[in-house]
Amino acid sequence: MSFGASAFIGNQIGGRHGDRHPYRTLYTTVTLTAVAVIGLLLFSTHVVPTLALFALLGLVGLSSNPVLVSLAVRFGGDAPALAASLPTSVFNVGTAVGTAIAAAAVSSPLGTLAPLVVATVAALLIFLPLTALARNDHPARRAAAT
Repeated sequence: MSFGASAFIGNQIGGRHGDRHPYRTLYTTVTLTAVAVIGLLLFSTHVVPTLALFALLGLVGLSSNPVLVSLAVRFGGDAPALAASLPTSVFNVGTAVGTAIAAAAVSSPLGTLAPLVVATVAALLIFLPLTALARNDHPARRAAAT
């Protein structure tokens, strides 16, 4: 329940801040998502920290979605509807692939910690495409493209 309520609040906050500062918002949410997942990996056997970390994960874990959709629409040019559909499709593919990898890893020595290890790796890897996107979306490049 705390995850859902936090996700609702995070979507509102992320969307508002993302309108003004999309990359700052994305870096903040991605960093806090990584902190939450690493925290869950370290403290998953303790009830109170786990509940707090799930609330944090809800707050920041999905709050980047409206920002990413907004950026996709901006980059979509003459096809904003198609561009808006792509992030949602990628989110679903990521969920399916991540779940498959985590499920396969459960039978490894990581056992029940495998989903959190997979989530930690994914949370850290997201910095690579995010940094590439932020560097390629420099205001001077946007002005030259128009």
